[in-house]
Amino acid sequence: MKNITTFRIVCIVVLTMIVSKVCAYDFIYDGIYYRVIKSYNGLTCEVTSGDNKYVGDIIIPEEVTYNNSTLFVTSIGERAFSECSALTSVMIPNTVQEICKGAFYNCSSLRRVTIPNSVTNIGDIAFEYCHSLNDVTIPNLVTNIGVFAFDDCN
Repeated sequence: MKNITTFRIVCIVVLTMIVSKVCAYDFIYDGIYYRVIKSYNGLTCEVTSGDNKYVGDIIIPEEVTYNNSTLFVTSIGERAFSECSALTSVMIPNTVQEICKGAFYNCSSLRRVTIPNSVTNIGDIAFEYCHSLNDVTIPNLVTNIGVFAFDDCN
């Protein structure tokens, strides 16, 4: 009986850690969730997922204000827009350098994405299962396109 109780507690702790990681964001700015990133250049941020799914047309700004500091948006985080079935278009700013793994995974209504020349990396399964995606231009400076990045797109 003691082993079953211990197992249940471990499962609850692990699930709590997974859920908190999936919805981990530091702040919201104009309806978009962000995570602060510390780098050798100081602080920047990435777009991430949050409590609510993104819908409609999203324009990501080049910079946002957080705690009286201006942060540049430098990446679209892992699974940031994943499973956002009502998302239709996204305009990514010139400050973004990376679109991470699964960033737009299974966004079934996503039709258009503007990827700027600043992007050099598009992660694995970044746009996989975006069945409606029919308007995207991949910049010449992209040096890496991950496995299945555009698999099963229109």
